[in-house]
Amino acid sequence: MGITAVNEVGHWFNLFHTHFTHPEECQHNWRKVTGLSNKCCGERCDYNYMSLGADECLREFTPTQIAEMRTFAIEKRGL
Repeated sequence: MGITAVNEVGHWFNLFHTHFTHPEECQHNWRKVTGLSNKCCGERCDYNYMSLGADECLREFTPTQIAEMRTFAIEKRGL
């Protein structure tokens, strides 16, 4: 349940699952026209909370995801 909650918090901050990442999406984030969030582009996703890996393997957000969450929290959530 703990990892699921972390994943859901990631969604609340506008992150998508890492398996939805396509190379053409890497230049985009939620602030641009596509509405896509920068997921894991060019960064390892093996241990990413937003992947669908085994719970015992999930332990991190990427630096890009953390930056996106911070920006989203300030600009869209007013936190």
